[in-house]
Amino acid sequence: MHSSHAGGLNAGHLDVQGPGDGSSYTEFDPTVEYGNSAGGVTETGRRQHANHTLHRNSLVATSALPSSRLFPITAWRPSTGRSLVFHQWLSALKQLAAALNTTIEDILEGPPHVSTLDLTSFRTKAQIARARSAHDEEVDKLQTFQVISTSIYWHVRPSLLIDGPDYMEHCRFFDSLYSKQLADATRLIHWALSHVDVSSQSKQLKLLRGLTTAVLKEGSDASQLKSFAHQIFQVWLLLEGSDPVNDESLAGVYEWLLNAMPTKPEGAHLTGVRTWLAGQITAFKAGNNPPFSDFDQAIKLVVAHGTMLGLPSGDTGKQGVLALITPSGDVSFDSACTACDDGGSAFMAFGGRPNDSRGKPYGTGRPGSDLANKPVNDCEFCPAFACRSRSKRRQVQVYMLAQLEF
Repeated sequence: MHSSHAGGLNAGHLDVQGPGDGSSYTEFDPTVEYGNSAGGVTETGRRQHANHTLHRNSLVATSALPSSRLFPITAWRPSTGRSLVFHQWLSALKQLAAALNTTIEDILEGPPHVSTLDLTSFRTKAQIARARSAHDEEVDKLQTFQVISTSIYWHVRPSLLIDGPDYMEHCRFFDSLYSKQLADATRLIHWALSHVDVSSQSKQLKLLRGLTTAVLKEGSDASQLKSFAHQIFQVWLLLEGSDPVNDESLAGVYEWLLNAMPTKPEGAHLTGVRTWLAGQITAFKAGNNPPFSDFDQAIKLVVAHGTMLGLPSGDTGKQGVLALITPSGDVSFDSACTACDDGGSAFMAFGGRPNDSRGKPYGTGRPGSDLANKPVNDCEFCPAFACRSRSKRRQVQVYMLAQLEF
């Protein structure tokens, strides 16, 4: 239907329209009569949408929906950036698009073009009929897009949580995206994804800094090693030029992982894994290690080798699977707890307080950081290096438990 923007979604790059930009949809009422006059020929008719199956879809909407009819999309606060909640939200958004027989990439592309119907250059009835047919097809595509875009808008809008000093500005922006029974999901989703766009030079530098300073702590078990490796990969994918299907590029992420692994104590299981990994990377760069062409397969081999050496398996149920990346591009690998979004603008793992934006900056528990005096976590729900939920109010603990059980 449209050219794909998959690279933009995966690489964290988007061309984003913001509040005040022109609408990306064109007013087109599928029920009104239209006419075209050319060469003495006048056509009038009432257009009906050709996709009757779409109109029977229970997800189709033309206005705000009651909660019982909403597609199940995880509520996400864009100001928190790339957290587990964001990925749950994005996954549900893709499922919604699929249920409406489209893709997020097609919605981000915007509405299809409808050319002006000009019959003056045609001399025969057959030529005129073909021109009308082609124009009708364009109109049908636009109307289909508008039905889908409007439906997606009304399902997605309630899932976007907004607050803070920009609340009224955001409300005005959202209100500008619908008119009568048409709504613009293209700009709504662009706006949401702008909060996880890390393509700017300053944010790319922060991602690089995050990879450079990432450290897998000594004594980590197999579960922590696997989680950490996938977090490294997650951040690496957001770097411009990263290509997971290019062996030369992929070798770079293995080197980032290698550099982050501990080199002491000598003889420890984890240092043994590091030594083995160094050899595997050398073989891979020489073209002699095909399994490493697939990152997931490679990490399974790394973890399996560690287990064979005697590395404890650990508790897979308590490991975070994502690094936390803020809208400004700051990265933390230390917060394994991905349920620490308390619904405000701070994370428990970073010293924040419920519904309070005055929490400490995103940081870690490494020497020299603001949490260096907290070498162990203080949370009964997760093993996050710097999590302090135990010392927070009970309602925060209850919230975290509910999120972990989600």
